[in-house]
Amino acid sequence: MWEVENKMLTDKQVIEFIEGKPHKLIVMSGPTRCGKTKIMKSIESDKKHIINSETFSEFGYMLGRYHTVPVLNEKLLNAYKNFDYLIIEDIDMSSGAFNLIDHYATDFIKEYINISAIIFTGVDTFRWGVFWELYKENKAVFVTYCE
Repeated sequence: MWEVENKMLTDKQVIEFIEGKPHKLIVMSGPTRCGKTKIMKSIESDKKHIINSETFSEFGYMLGRYHTVPVLNEKLLNAYKNFDYLIIEDIDMSSGAFNLIDHYATDFIKEYINISAIIFTGVDTFRWGVFWELYKENKAVFVTYCE
């Protein structure tokens, strides 16, 4: 079961919830092998893009080496603009991912959710301050695994 907006949902209901929120940041948190990837792969869309956090971090840092933060955010937007769902898995597994998101790519996330959904999966990612800030601004939804 998953807790979403103070409701307990099944895997199927989580998929329906995600598909019903086309322009949101969704932070999906749960232990390894709880079904996060299975749910992400079950989203009905031929315009979803699933990448791991290392790929996202390496791409972001490569751009950041040669561009200012505003240009980095613009280039990230252009790179991922053709997807209904950008899914970045295991965001907690890449040491650079937190710093990239917290210090450089927050504007990218805020802009991206105006055009598409972005989903981060990981263990205890609902505790990250950057996601709480977006949650307080009503720009993020937490989907948390409950046993």
